[in-house]
Amino acid sequence: WGGGVVCAEMKWKEHAQAVAAGGVNPIPGPTCFNGEVALGYGSAEFIGLGFSVMVMLVIIEIFGSTFMKNCNVIIALLFGYFVAG
Repeated sequence: WGGGVVCAEMKWKEHAQAVAAGGVNPIPGPTCFNGEVALGYGSAEFIGLGFSVMVMLVIIEIFGSTFMKNCNVIIALLFGYFVAG
């Protein structure tokens, strides 16, 4: 929810592929670069997006038809995709 595994661990810059690609190992910082967005780990935008997906899961589980309940994870993730876009 807070920005992804890369932002949470900040160990990705020590990964062998990253070092082999450029040989440069910059000091990791708390800012996550996801596409054109640079937000800090745990920013309100990331937390709100994760929360909205969880709320959609619960709404589908309570009010959805049988088919929607069977597909609720896919539907909720698509909802989050469209909210983020």
